[in-house]
Amino acid sequence: MEISLILSYKIFFKLKKIAMEDLPRIKKKEERESTYCELTKKHGLADLFSRISSTYDLINHLLTFGLDTYWRWQAVKKVSNFEGSFWLDVCTGPGNMARLLARQGRKEIKIVALDFSWPMLCALRRKKNPKSRLLPLMAQAASLPFKSDSIDLITLAFATRNLFSSSKHLLSCFQEFHRVLRPGGLYLNLETSQPNQPFLRQVFHFYVRKLIKPIGRMISGDEVAYSYLANTIPRFLNQIELKSLLIEAGFKKVDIVPLTGGIVAVHLAYK
Repeated sequence: MEISLILSYKIFFKLKKIAMEDLPRIKKKEERESTYCELTKKHGLADLFSRISSTYDLINHLLTFGLDTYWRWQAVKKVSNFEGSFWLDVCTGPGNMARLLARQGRKEIKIVALDFSWPMLCALRRKKNPKSRLLPLMAQAASLPFKSDSIDLITLAFATRNLFSSSKHLLSCFQEFHRVLRPGGLYLNLETSQPNQPFLRQVFHFYVRKLIKPIGRMISGDEVAYSYLANTIPRFLNQIELKSLLIEAGFKKVDIVPLTGGIVAVHLAYK
């Protein structure tokens, strides 16, 4: 299991890297701009997610009442027939999105499941993937080891918040996704959002503040990780702000598909 993971890691890192041009900067948004919270400064994101890898799926299912599976399914339906033969799932975690893509996509498609956490990738490898074409790869979302214009489809599910240490950093990640996508390629972003309806937004934020941390701590035994995760949801961008950032990153067209009253949103960004 671990040998095949190492081999795929070495193979993909032998791909020639294309030097990135200086990334344009965006103006500060005072209400959004911030550094990583003290929790991540102290422990590091990779360490946080590595510690909760064994209970990650269970807690997500419980906290969303199973809706996380429904949201991924709705997102995958949007792209399952997309053209091309080389797909990439960024920040794959235990691989739920990548496995859905493998089941629904055409047989000739190869899917790279990329994450910066070794235990998360090992959790993916332990799952039954008899018919999948998944290639696990340990790498950073902000620096992808692929040639420019080489990927047909990129997906990112419920991890965009973790790239939002600042608007500037998230913009640079989106620009990196844009760089490796081929002309006409598609980036799918599935993430929690900010409901437009004020009452629903207040209820959603109340639920996040009061339940994510205690439930996550009770099951995983890790208070720090779920304190961080609970903090990322209320401070994240709304649907329009995220679309604007994708346009600024170079995508020429962005469609938004709200789910469950706007608690979650799918963004489809075309190069």
